[in-house]
Amino acid sequence: MDHASLVRQVAQSITISPLTRYQIYRWKQRDIHEKREQRKFKITQYEQELKNNDVLYPKIVEVTKIVSDGGPPAFSSTVERLKMQPSDEAPGPGQMRYDEMLHELMVSVWEECKKEGIDSKDDQLGDVLTKKLEGHQAKLLARQEHLRSELKKEKAEQEKKITSDDIHEGFSSSVSFLYQA
Repeated sequence: MDHASLVRQVAQSITISPLTRYQIYRWKQRDIHEKREQRKFKITQYEQELKNNDVLYPKIVEVTKIVSDGGPPAFSSTVERLKMQPSDEAPGPGQMRYDEMLHELMVSVWEECKKEGIDSKDDQLGDVLTKKLEGHQAKLLARQEHLRSELKKEKAEQEKKITSDDIHEGFSSSVSFLYQA
């Protein structure tokens, strides 16, 4: 007797009780609901990140232009302004403000320059800062494209199945007529 026939014989001799079938059904149902909730969460997360990036990108472009025109002194003054006088504009209540995000970006750009051995007295500092900020612009655009494709995939997956969330009341039979003959 070979292995495959032995496995078939054992599988046929095992019976699944109704309770086990019910448990399997409930497990599968719970798994479907959990995946649906995860998908909804991902979609809202992607949409929020897209909105945030849509606000941040023009700000990064503006800062890059300021730094390319004014050099390191403009970079320093912009970092100082973002730290000391940030705007109140934020994605939502209790979240980090956009100017704080920009400040962190600019501090990280400065840290990258220091790691590369470029200090504040270097003649190439302005060009390096501009190139790094432009690199972050490109990364942000690439991230936006990635988010859009992922969002499209998740929405397509969500639309594959009809759920109770998709049901919208269009006509109610409980409407009564005002005029009776």
